Amino acid sequence: MVSPVWLQIRRKNRLKYQITGTHDVDKGWMKEVRKANKDVQILPRVLFEQWTSNDFKTLSGSENEIETMASTLVNFLTTNNMDGAVIELWMQTAAQRSDVIHVMSHLSGSFRDRDLTIIFVIPPPNNLESGISTSISREQFEKLAPLVDGFSLMTYDYSTGLGKTGPNAPIDWMERCVKKLDPDAKFRSKILLGLNFYGYGYRASGSDSLVASQFLKLIQDFPSKVIWENDSQEHFIMQELPDKMQSFLAFPTLKSISVRIELAKKLGTGISIWELGQGLDYFYDLL
Repeated sequence: MVSPVWLQIRRKNRLKYQITGTHDVDKGWMKEVRKANKDVQILPRVLFEQWTSNDFKTLSGSENEIETMASTLVNFLTTNNMDGAVIELWMQTAAQRSDVIHVMSHLSGSFRDRDLTIIFVIPPPNNLESGISTSISREQFEKLAPLVDGFSLMTYDYSTGLGKTGPNAPIDWMERCVKKLDPDAKFRSKILLGLNFYGYGYRASGSDSLVASQFLKLIQDFPSKVIWENDSQEHFIMQELPDKMQSFLAFPTLKSISVRIELAKKLGTGISIWELGQGLDYFYDLL
C-alpha cells in the first residue's frame, strides 16, 4: 500500500462536504506505480481539516450528515481510480473518541460496498513515564478493529512530543504502544507499526525535523561522533559547531530500522513508514 498525502475533506455547510487537495493528485504517477507493481494499492491520506468541535458534533449526531460525507469521499475515490484511503481524523475529546466509532461504522460500510480499503490513523501514547493511554481506549480499539482493514499507529515523535531532546521512538515505548491497545494479540495483524525515515536536529535554539539531504549536509559540514544508545535502540550523532555550540542529531540507521522490523515481527504487526523519500536510499534494502 502507498499513501500519498494529497487530500483533505472539509465540512462546508449542512449536508455539504468538499474534497480539497485535488490539484495534487498525480494521475501519471499513479499509472507508473501500478505499471511497476500491478498489485499495489494506492490509498491517499484523507485529513479531516478545518473541522470545528461543532462540525464534528453535527456529523456524529446525524445519519444524513454521515452518509453524505461518506458518499462524497467514496465517490471521489472511485471516480479517480483509487483503492481506498487512510483516514486521519483527530479526536480531541472523550466524546469525540466515542462518536468516531459511529462515524467509522458508516464510513466502513460505504467503503466495503465499493470494495475499497480503509486504514485508520492512531496517535501513540503521549508519555511513556506516566503511561497515558493512546487517543483511543482498548475498548474503542476493539470496536473499531472489525470496521477497518488496518490501523496506522504513529509510533514516532516521542521526544519532540514531550518537548525534550532525545530519541524519536524508543523501542520499549513502541512495544508498549502495541500491547496497550491489543494485549491479547487479537488484532495485531491489523496494526501497522510506524517507522520514521526522517530525523531531528537539536540545538540550544530548538529542534528541527531533518530529511536525508539535510542530514547528509550536516555530517559533511561538521565533525561528528556517532553513538549507539542501547535503551532506545537508536543512533545519535554529536557535533561540535562553531562558537563552541553543540548539535545533537537523531536520525534512523540500518541498525535502528532493522531492530524495529524485528519488533514488528515479534509482535505480529505490519509496518508503516513516514515517509517515503525522506530517508536514505539504502533504508529500503531492509524491506
